[in-house]
Amino acid sequence: MAIAANPTLPSFTNAYGETVQRDVPDQLATVRRAEQKLAIAQYLAPLGLTLTEPLILDVVVIIDATGRAEVLPDKTTVLAGSLTPSQAGAVAAKIIETWQFNPTLDQGQPKAFDYTIRLTLRPLA
Repeated sequence: MAIAANPTLPSFTNAYGETVQRDVPDQLATVRRAEQKLAIAQYLAPLGLTLTEPLILDVVVIIDATGRAEVLPDKTTVLAGSLTPSQAGAVAAKIIETWQFNPTLDQGQPKAFDYTIRLTLRPLA
């Protein structure tokens, strides 16, 4: 049995849907502040939308070295619900870009890194 001297790097899908190999950072970004229960209407109303059924979105986000989140709206996927992809991207950007994150750290230094965040939105009963 041969043992590789340099193990291969893990594969990831980047923010653009491409499979890449890269080092895993020492510490992934963490949410510093985000509201768990939101008044979703305040995010939907300016877009002319209402929430009548649960909405589940996979949102691709780049968290920069300062912890600021940038949503890539055209990479937002609707897993459940009746929004169009562009509507879903706009809703996701309005919500996630208000959150605060601690940045990703690699060798103790903050760096930009992309993530997929799953948002589940439900109408008030």
